Amino acid sequence: TFFVLRGVTQSSWRLRSMEVMTMGGDSGRASVNLSVDPSSERARKERPESETPFRILLIGDFSGRRNRDSERNLLAGIRPVEVNVETIDDLPGKLGAGLRFRHLDLSFRTLEDLHPDSLQRFVPEDFVAEAMEADSAAAASDPQPVQPAEAERPPLPESGDLLSAILGGGELPPPPPRKKDSLRAAIDELVAPHLVKQPDPRAVAKASARARAVASGVKGVLEHPDFRELEANFLSVFRLMRRLSTGVELQVHLLDATKAEVARDLASGGREMLRLLREETVGTPGAPPWAVVATMWALDASEPDLDLIYGLAQAAAAGGAPLLADGPLLLAGCNNLSVADPREWTGELPREVQLAWAALRESPLGAWIGMPAPRVLMRSPYGHGGLSSDVEGLREAGDRFDPDDYVWGSGAAFCAGLLGEAFEREGWEFHPESVLGADGMPVHVQGRGVDAVAAPSTEGWINERAAEHLLDCGLMPLVTVRNRDVVRLVRWQSIAHPAKRLRGRWE
Repeated sequence: TFFVLRGVTQSSWRLRSMEVMTMGGDSGRASVNLSVDPSSERARKERPESETPFRILLIGDFSGRRNRDSERNLLAGIRPVEVNVETIDDLPGKLGAGLRFRHLDLSFRTLEDLHPDSLQRFVPEDFVAEAMEADSAAAASDPQPVQPAEAERPPLPESGDLLSAILGGGELPPPPPRKKDSLRAAIDELVAPHLVKQPDPRAVAKASARARAVASGVKGVLEHPDFRELEANFLSVFRLMRRLSTGVELQVHLLDATKAEVARDLASGGREMLRLLREETVGTPGAPPWAVVATMWALDASEPDLDLIYGLAQAAAAGGAPLLADGPLLLAGCNNLSVADPREWTGELPREVQLAWAALRESPLGAWIGMPAPRVLMRSPYGHGGLSSDVEGLREAGDRFDPDDYVWGSGAAFCAGLLGEAFEREGWEFHPESVLGADGMPVHVQGRGVDAVAAPSTEGWINERAAEHLLDCGLMPLVTVRNRDVVRLVRWQSIAHPAKRLRGRWE
């Protein structure tokens, strides 16, 4: 691991991490040894000139390579892609986005291709046929309701007298058939093609079964974790671009790289990450630096992922940029946000993870890392109370809030957008606290009538006590404002312990 706590004391690791951070010395038993020029420390302390652009770098899997088992062993020559509002819709095609499942290959050229109306064309016919057959078999196995026997009609009076039939309750005799005249027959022949025919019940049942099969296939794609990750990444970028007025002064760049790819680069010395984050910025005269680096991966409360954050933060800080990463709630002991009181959270970290997290927070690098949590809602679910689609019967969420029914995006990307908005208002003299929230967030209404309630726009409701606990544990809480389309960051801070503000070029 990048910092190995087995067999070394916590204080000795902190000393070695300081050497790596400031002097580029030997990191001892750490598996990442990034050579950091001391001059970069001076560079990141200098506030940029007013004309220096505010550049946001988002790192994530934008092409779905992890799903397709096509991850690169080396990131040699990898380049960020600048995003603007004119090209945002074609971004999936530009990055070669696609996913591969057992019987299904998906490729995405535009953001519209992520919509159910587009996804339904990918549902294989053999899947539809099998689903329809299963649906038909299930319907056949259901017990059919017994039709009540038709009541016996009372007989007509023997006299057949019409008045007797009416008074006695008998059924009137049918009128004698009328013979069509030639004019009537001609009219019927002309009108017949224009009459609306009653649909064949068998055809109606078949069409309904097909619609259910297609909806089942589309929902299966929408709910797959790999699709949700890809969709969330692109929607995060889309929402970020809607909030910011990008151009020469404010820029958003994407680096298409998986968590495993970056981890391999860092484990072998971090050559490509240092090239991208330091050498081609502060290490190149006249080159603009990165203002903030944000990862969009889902991180675990584990040693490997903490190691990854440590190594990447080293490279980012060497270039004068803080690192934002989505904080695993388990670092604060939270394993279920539906439990409001943090004193009742029962999540536990392994001893080695506790030590690694404490060591990272107490290292000099801790002030360069910010970890927002939880994730934020990217869109309402399709179906009742949410978004509409042409896929008949598609419904993603029930009447009660279940986080698994929703598409959650990166809180790190969300917070990078807050910094961008603050820069838009005040330039490099800005204070991060000047922008702590964003409106216009997706809102999903659950239930009907008087029982209708709005679901949170974050992965769960966070009260004041829970927010304070998350802050104490080094995370930055993102909270939903009730009855509004607003998500707020409670406070800007780093993961450092004792608590410190997040370092950055704006200081």
